[in-house]
Amino acid sequence: MLHRFLAGALFATLITFVAPTAQVFACSCIQMNQAVALSNADVAFVGVVAAVVDDPGGGPLVGSGDLLRYTFAVEQTLKGEAQTGFDVLSARSSASCGMEFAAAQRWRVYAYAENGKLQTGLCSGNELLAEGVPIPPIQSPPAPPPAALLVAIGALIVLAGISGWAFTRRSRSAT
Repeated sequence: MLHRFLAGALFATLITFVAPTAQVFACSCIQMNQAVALSNADVAFVGVVAAVVDDPGGGPLVGSGDLLRYTFAVEQTLKGEAQTGFDVLSARSSASCGMEFAAAQRWRVYAYAENGKLQTGLCSGNELLAEGVPIPPIQSPPAPPPAALLVAIGALIVLAGISGWAFTRRSRSAT
């Protein structure tokens, strides 16, 4: 009985050493073209990496799956609401299917919305277009009008409506 067990263990060990091996990747993606990547994305744009923010969340341990925030100066919006800048999150390392963007690189980015934030990854179809590109300034979106102005405009509309109603009512009672 012991001889059979040892023979089986020896056979399994030999198979392990003789069997062909293949390169294994932690993150494996299907190949996709630009049209598929664009249809899968919630937001797509061409932009230059303006900043990389590494916020490990205050903990002492940092993992490859922790998110980094990349700020892009947008040159062209391909899908979604046009903006001059986007913040996109991605896992710290390609070992965790994250993108490894660097400052002054121009990318075509395909991002998806998750929990109200844009994210992208190794399998999103992002494309490096150029390196060492000057970083254009990111303009902040125009500030919304002050609340006092909106209240004043609303009050004028209400006053005009009441005046119009009173005028038409008065002209009917005069006839």
